[in-house]
Amino acid sequence: MVQYIIWHLSIHGLFHFGSFDMNRIFGKITLTPQPEGSIEISQKRFMTSNIELEIERIPVFDFQPLNICYSPTSQIACAMIGYISNLDDIKSKYGFENLSDIEVISRLYSLVHTDCSLQLDGVYTIFIFDGAARRVFVFQDRYGSQLPLYYARHNQVLTFSSSLKHLLSATAMKRELNIDATYNFLYHKKTTAAEFTLIKKVHKLIPNQMIAIDLNIGSLSIETLKRSDEKVARSVAKSRLIHSIAANIERLYHHLSNRTIAMTLSGGYDTNLLLFYLRKLSSAPLTAITIGGVTRNEIAAASRIARHYPAVHHITHVIPENLIDALPDIVWRTEGAVFNEGLFLQYALAKILEREGHQVIFLGDCADQQLDHYRNTWHQRMLRHWKRALKSNWLGTALFRLFKGGAPISPKIAAFQAHFKPFAINQYPFGDLDFEFILRKGGLMLNSVGVQGIYPYLNETTRALSKALGRLNSKKSYYKNLVKATLNREIVNHIQKGDGRTDIEYLITAREPLMMKLLGTEFVRGILTKQQIDEITKHPQYYPAVMLQLIYIYIFYELFVTGKYDAQFHRSDLNVPLAKFFDELHGHRNGRSSAA
Repeated sequence: MVQYIIWHLSIHGLFHFGSFDMNRIFGKITLTPQPEGSIEISQKRFMTSNIELEIERIPVFDFQPLNICYSPTSQIACAMIGYISNLDDIKSKYGFENLSDIEVISRLYSLVHTDCSLQLDGVYTIFIFDGAARRVFVFQDRYGSQLPLYYARHNQVLTFSSSLKHLLSATAMKRELNIDATYNFLYHKKTTAAEFTLIKKVHKLIPNQMIAIDLNIGSLSIETLKRSDEKVARSVAKSRLIHSIAANIERLYHHLSNRTIAMTLSGGYDTNLLLFYLRKLSSAPLTAITIGGVTRNEIAAASRIARHYPAVHHITHVIPENLIDALPDIVWRTEGAVFNEGLFLQYALAKILEREGHQVIFLGDCADQQLDHYRNTWHQRMLRHWKRALKSNWLGTALFRLFKGGAPISPKIAAFQAHFKPFAINQYPFGDLDFEFILRKGGLMLNSVGVQGIYPYLNETTRALSKALGRLNSKKSYYKNLVKATLNREIVNHIQKGDGRTDIEYLITAREPLMMKLLGTEFVRGILTKQQIDEITKHPQYYPAVMLQLIYIYIFYELFVTGKYDAQFHRSDLNVPLAKFFDELHGHRNGRSSAA
């Protein structure tokens, strides 16, 4: 097994990625007890004898005038990135008036301590320092937030950051590619399903976890947040489901500082419901964006729908074949956190928003996962498990062809994936990676161009109502009927009934000869067996997604493990062509890996 290890020096200071704001949090906490010292606070920095915190966020709401707040009376400091969607409800409940979001969180913490996390709705990462108790807490929303929170402990110092580049630059630590995490990544195909990352000793916070530090004794623990769901009668859920989504759209929209907004528009139910309610709230110009592949997309349906609404500037975009050459920039922006073929669509969306000058976008992301909780019942999870097992043998293949009229995952591919199964640990609630994956594949791209995504389907009321519907809303069937009853009939007629997937396989085949060069390298031989390499070489048409994952991991290694690109860690983008990474493969091919 090849080991990939590099030593690096430390660089300090808040990164500035350009002229636009970004969501970013960074902290260093000395775990050895320190004497009490003065507290320093500015718009983007908070410091004590133990703590160095730097923060920046995209200020799109009227309740976000501050990045950090500190009360000398309560000795509580609070900072956050992202947004709280139920801020008005909390203010009303506790009588908080004329306070910013982080001041509300600080006051709420003073009343209920870390249980404040159970009352906050939205998409966020929050830092709290309790000076009286000398405790520090860092936590995210129940879905895992739009940005990762990485952390590493080195020489009695905890470093955490939403940016892997910032964390690596500020930590004088040995870097080593985590092979177990690489196998886990290849098995789950979208992210690592545990606390580990692709770099050894660098961890990530997973949903419903909290970093808790006691500065009195220098202890660090990762604690579980025990969130529960409100119990709702099915009759109430049936009558209030659509209203809960509309209400969240309205309260988020009315708090925007600038109502020049964009949204994604597909031919499906979720974004069309968003468009319907956004047009009810305002007739101000709105940009709707539809992106698709060459032969399979939803552009035609979305265009017909957009024409039914006033003041909608509809931008359509087909992914070009040469977008595969942007893969190094995609890896740079996502930092190894998430990957699948859909990232090319997210990358194109980010570039369009950057070109158009938008700072906020409404998204239908996570609607499927939020509305269909029946899919996570034990029997549905068991059914999916047995289906996967059946499809992986010849009998399952034959039955699938007979009843479905097509071919499932071939036994060859299933056998290939089985090699990674011993590393297939999944620490996520219900084993459900989708919420975090969907949030981050869009969130990381949007953040790289200074755009805040807004997720109206992610609110606790909609979640509770959806759970109460149970099997009635399996595959969103009840919800879809409600949407049909809400929208104009002509618009409903244009909604596509398919799965909404877009073809981008041509991106991979366009550079297949170049990609095949990777298989002969020492790098890949340190990950795959000889039998796996031979199988891909003989039948590359079966494994385009695997090839793309391997290239993603290789580029990640070059960018983040070797240290070759550390001097560019201050940049939000990377202008290095894909071909350059393959031009450098001869050293790896001859067994002279720069990481060895």
